[in-house]
Amino acid sequence: MKAMFIRKFETKNFFIGSFDFFESLTKNIIMENSKLTEDKVQQILYNMPNAYRGAITDKKYNYLGYIGIYNYDPIFKRASMRLETISNLSLDEKHEIIDEYRDWLKNSINIFNILEIKYVSKDEYYILKNDKKVNLELKCSSEFLVKGVNESVKYSIQMHHKIPNLKFPFTIRYNDINIGIIGLTNVLWANERANMNIIFVNKCQKINKNIIANVIEEYLKFIHKIGIYNITFSIQSDDKFMLEIIKNTKFNYYAQIPFGTYDEKNIKSNLLFEHIPESIKIKNNIPRVENMTKSSYLFKSKDNMNLVLKVDNIYRLVSPKAFKTENINKDKIIFSHIRAVQDRKEFAIPLGEDKYILQYGNEDYGFKRTVMNYSYVLLDNDNNYCGYVNILRANCFNAEIEIGIIPTLQRKGIGTKVINKFYDELFSVGFLSVTSIVFEFNIASIKLHDRVSKCYGKRTKSYYINGKLWDMYYYTKINDKLREKYLNF
Repeated sequence: MKAMFIRKFETKNFFIGSFDFFESLTKNIIMENSKLTEDKVQQILYNMPNAYRGAITDKKYNYLGYIGIYNYDPIFKRASMRLETISNLSLDEKHEIIDEYRDWLKNSINIFNILEIKYVSKDEYYILKNDKKVNLELKCSSEFLVKGVNESVKYSIQMHHKIPNLKFPFTIRYNDINIGIIGLTNVLWANERANMNIIFVNKCQKINKNIIANVIEEYLKFIHKIGIYNITFSIQSDDKFMLEIIKNTKFNYYAQIPFGTYDEKNIKSNLLFEHIPESIKIKNNIPRVENMTKSSYLFKSKDNMNLVLKVDNIYRLVSPKAFKTENINKDKIIFSHIRAVQDRKEFAIPLGEDKYILQYGNEDYGFKRTVMNYSYVLLDNDNNYCGYVNILRANCFNAEIEIGIIPTLQRKGIGTKVINKFYDELFSVGFLSVTSIVFEFNIASIKLHDRVSKCYGKRTKSYYINGKLWDMYYYTKINDKLREKYLNF
């Protein structure tokens, strides 16, 4: 089964949606319209982020062209737009597509300024200039921060830690000694958020913690200036060195992930802190956190999750690995999932690509044998698709999951049954906690998680959709078999 065109939004006369199904046709019209070589065509497509370009069809799904952005500048929330069609469109039809797409850019990826609009067809080629481009180079002026990662520091750190691929990295330098590096990961421009990473060489533990706190503040002033407003920082609950530093910054504690990390001896919580431009006058106190020794870990009752989980007399969760033995038509599941995606009210990100439950073309559906790569679909007795549960990421003791129920089955108690069954299954293979991140606008999911788990905090204005930044709530369910003292934080 080939990838299917998924419409993401529609105008009076057109659908605009996923790009990949029509990619070969798109290459052909660029070659025909502009008389370009295949290499030049590929360069045009390369300069247009594939997540934000969309195919255009009429209401009968006949391919008409594509629309996308280039010169994408997420820092200043601007881009140029390219619209190309097989045949000429009327002025009203062009506006119909462009205006709707501009709204999508604002609502979905926080792009407000269009530098230019390029329209191409067989008979037309023109560029409309809109906003003037502003050149602004921002610098971090701290005497303790040197742009880039010093090679000697990198070598020293890599002997003990794996250094992630950092954005906006700086070397921290104190008394002519390079003591560590600081930078960002998981930069999401539309959401105006990122994660801060700071890694020290071992010999820096005796350095004045107030100085390090000031260095962090100087770095984050620079980061806020370039348009990243919510910075989160994760600290292991027993890391007294970093906790002492963070107390002297404007970071504020906002949530924790119980049993989210571990070392050779202990299973620990991750404490989450956020830094936003507005000064925080009242800091949230860190609740009492108890680590658990691995020697007391006695909650594993089986080695592997079952491939089929019975929810009740009507519904069951089925791993794609069991589709053959359960006589389930995978094409029917994919099609039903796509229809459910089309029916959701919120704008979908990305526009041009889609996250499928199944990756077609691999007999094993791309799933590895490790538990964190299992996904389950919710089916009724007639094998109709009803939703899904995914494990997004996991370590040995904490799993982060997402759950989706098709709109027609929501608010009927099915979601509560499904998530409780999945909790039970995860706990049976040894997980101590299960975390879900729920967005402020998803009222139904908030109500569900309030019933079955506990909210451990929220991240402020860190998810952008429908033209607004929303809070992210962190919910966690603790394994009921844990001794009572681990349930009191």
